[in-house]
Amino acid sequence: MIDLAYASGAIDIAMANNFGTCTNILYNLNTYGSTNIVSTFKTIENKLRSDIEAAIADMD
Repeated sequence: MIDLAYASGAIDIAMANNFGTCTNILYNLNTYGSTNIVSTFKTIENKLRSDIEAAIADMD
């Protein structure tokens, strides 16, 4: 199933959609000096994971 999702580009789309989100979060961390970086990156990781899982689920 994951090979099919890769072949269709669904994973690439999920990753591309999250690239802007990640860039924005990193910009905000730098600009506003957030001290809670670990939590922020955990949030990014969870969002990426859920979007990729959703892309794979859509292949069913």
